[in-house]
Amino acid sequence: MQLVGGEFDMELNFVIQDAQNIQHMLELLDHCPPSLQAEIWSVFIAILRKSVRNLQACTDVGLIHHVLQRLPRAETVVAELDSELLCKWLFRIIFKD
Repeated sequence: MQLVGGEFDMELNFVIQDAQNIQHMLELLDHCPPSLQAEIWSVFIAILRKSVRNLQACTDVGLIHHVLQRLPRAETVVAELDSELLCKWLFRIIFKD
């Protein structure tokens, strides 16, 4: 799975190429320990900040719904990042559009 198509680089290659790979990332997270989930979510939140196209890709796969479903069973550190993701996303939708 390649979320951004090629080697990820926070400055040069951060645009999600295939929205369905977000779904694959979520499936992968189910098999990761909380510390790795937190690391993945932190990087994912950072790439969402960099591109409106990334936010659109998340909308296309219904990421808000998936994140809300995960919150009740998430470890605290992961739940906090999931909440941050939702807040930043909603803020951007409300105040940038």
